[in-house]
Amino acid sequence: MSKVKNDIMKLNKFERTRLFSARAAEIAAGAKPLLDLEKEGLSMSLSRDYVKIAQREFELDLLDLELYSE
Repeated sequence: MSKVKNDIMKLNKFERTRLFSARAAEIAAGAKPLLDLEKEGLSMSLSRDYVKIAQREFELDLLDLELYSE
């Protein structure tokens, strides 16, 4: 596991929620999902559940993230 992935795994529930909601908002605004819903075996009803898509992208390490902390 990379250092970045290890750092992401240390996110608290509020940080993870913020991350998922930001990506879900991008998808809702028209950004294409980074995963193929049919290939992943996800139903078409899930195609409108943007948060679950964002969570799955996170699980598959598809998100290109830069996290900054103060």
